[in-house]
This record gives sequence, structure tokens and C-alpha cells, in this order.
Amino acid sequence: MQTVEMNRLLEVARGAFQYCISLEENRSQTRDELGFPPEAIIVENDFIKIQFNGPDDERLIEARLKLNSPDGKNVGYYAYQEDESGEFVDEFFVLY
Repeated sequence: MQTVEMNRLLEVARGAFQYCISLEENRSQTRDELGFPPEAIIVENDFIKIQFNGPDDERLIEARLKLNSPDGKNVGYYAYQEDESGEFVDEFFVLY
């Protein structure tokens, strides 16, 4: 996977995370669990993982973002997954 493609995937993941926390249900739950508004979350690139599945070696590509509080404490992660053709597969928004 080339650097340009990795950067694209991380940017897509960041945009998907911003959309995720813009949904009122997620905003309220995040605010309740963390005690601060979701806009205050500091997002850092964590890693990109390529997983091969099945007999045809279909690829699942995951970009994972670290989520930190304003004081730098790790409070969770957001993972964005797509298939090898760049189509969205799944997402995970996890708070610790």
C-alpha cells in the first residue's frame, strides 16, 4: 500500500469519524460518557491494517484513529474499514 493511498484512507476515516460524532445520538452519548463535548476529542492516526480473508484472499483494510481527551488521555478509538475496491464495510466507535 502506497503512502498516498494510506493518507487517503486516514483522511476518509477522519471524515467518517467527524460525521459519526455529528449525529445527535452519538453526540449525547459521547458527552455523557466522557464529560466533555465530542468536538474536543483530539484525533491521532494510530495504524492501518490489511487483512486477507477467505480462499480468494479478499482484502479488508482498516484505518484506526486514537481518540484523546483535551488533556491527552487516551479515551478510545475509531476504526474505519473498506474492501479492496475502496467501498465502505464497517466502522467502530469505542470509548474506554
